[in-house]
Amino acid sequence: MVIEDLKCTPTYCHGSSSASLISFFEWNNPGLKPTGTLLQEDKVPYGGELFWGIGKQGINQHSVSVYDWPRLEHALDYVYQTVRNAWNPESSSQKINRSIKLIQKCDLELTDPTLEDYLKQHISAKKSSAENSIKIEELRLQRWPSLDQWQKDLVLNPYAVLFGINYDGQVNYSGGELCEFTIPGTVGLECLTLFVPISKVNSVQELAADFGKSVRILSLESLNSEDLSQNAQSALSYLL
Repeated sequence: MVIEDLKCTPTYCHGSSSASLISFFEWNNPGLKPTGTLLQEDKVPYGGELFWGIGKQGINQHSVSVYDWPRLEHALDYVYQTVRNAWNPESSSQKINRSIKLIQKCDLELTDPTLEDYLKQHISAKKSSAENSIKIEELRLQRWPSLDQWQKDLVLNPYAVLFGINYDGQVNYSGGELCEFTIPGTVGLECLTLFVPISKVNSVQELAADFGKSVRILSLESLNSEDLSQNAQSALSYLL
């Protein structure tokens, strides 16, 4: 059963696109998962932050990045950027080429004997992220022909997906000017509300039903503008 009403305001939010729904609804252990967890489960993410967060020490190896609900505009901005920059095989090949050039640049910079330790760490982290980005893009290209058409449609013609998260467990402050937090491990369906465009609510309900899953699914339009900051209202307007 899909619950149609939002019983309480979420504590956190996570922005994405419909591409994330490919691995979200599944028979075993569904939910919002870190990129590292998806890769360990032999699943290929077609959405999400796939650079700094996926380096060897990246926060998205084991955690999900979130904002607290009052900073909803940051998650909505990420939704907008994710939908706007939809993945496709051509863009994937271009990203691989850019990452190869970045790795070469990092290797050259690391040969500087006068480089201070903190800069070495930063450049090494950048190189690690680029290397893992290439691995993911190669996996995406490899798996793409085997995806069902409905999965390809979610990727090639993406729409906005905002995850509202009701969670009172452990969170870690990851810092940065946007005040981002991380939740370790998988965020289960019982903690989540999916906000999608009103025109997509029925199709996401059907997708959940196909996998026999119970999750709250509401329209983005149902968000009460009076409860949102002016920045959040502006960000939401770009998605509707």
